[in-house]
Amino acid sequence: PTSAFQAQTLNVVLTGANFISGVTTVDFGGDVTINTTTINSATQITANISVSANAVVGSRNVAVSNPAPGGGTATLTNGFTINYNAPTLTNVVPNNGNRVQTLDVTLTGSNFISSVTTIDFGADITINSVTVNSATSLVANITIAQSAITGLRNVSVTNPAPGGGTATLNNGFAVNNPAPVLSIVDPNAGSRSETIDVVLTGENFLQNITTVSFGSGITVNAITVNSPTQLTANVAIASNATLGFRNVAVTNPAPGGG
Repeated sequence: PTSAFQAQTLNVVLTGANFISGVTTVDFGGDVTINTTTINSATQITANISVSANAVVGSRNVAVSNPAPGGGTATLTNGFTINYNAPTLTNVVPNNGNRVQTLDVTLTGSNFISSVTTIDFGADITINSVTVNSATSLVANITIAQSAITGLRNVSVTNPAPGGGTATLNNGFAVNNPAPVLSIVDPNAGSRSETIDVVLTGENFLQNITTVSFGSGITVNAITVNSPTQLTANVAIASNATLGFRNVAVTNPAPGGG
């Protein structure tokens, strides 16, 4: 063949002339080891070679040499190509994350290559960094945008050309809404027939997603999320709203949420 993958051992047949058993040598360049050279005839050699896992990819020259006295070297320019292996992907842990969350995700598979293999979690998930721990494990640090669509999505790993390829784990990761937290309501009182702005403090508030409830007789006219930890609810208190203390709730919908 005219190509091989990184970390592969294979037989390569060379055709030419004046090959001499025990004399002619073969050279495939750096990081390719010649394990054995078998002279089949004066016009054919079988070389068993091992390509290093970190051999430089791309085209390279192949040379055959007969030593002095006489002899010489014949070179086939760009006669052989080293390719990246195609990756595989079998597992993603954890297999879910929340909107507006940054987290580490471990991917398991094969043929992961440092500074070469890339990751894709789909739209609105940013890959901050990829750390390849071994050929079978890597850690991706990701940030999930608030705009990321919730639910299941595919995860892909890619090794580029030459060779290479993409492996996809269908429905390998789920995006959820985070559970909200509510700690302060200010002001914490209002009068019948009054319309007021109430500021709620907590965590994981999402614009156009988080809802607020003050119970019966209080209508929430508008919700403005000022930050993930603060929102302002404009509320109208009915003239017949029940007097006294009541619970206030903030809700993020499923999936996830709470």
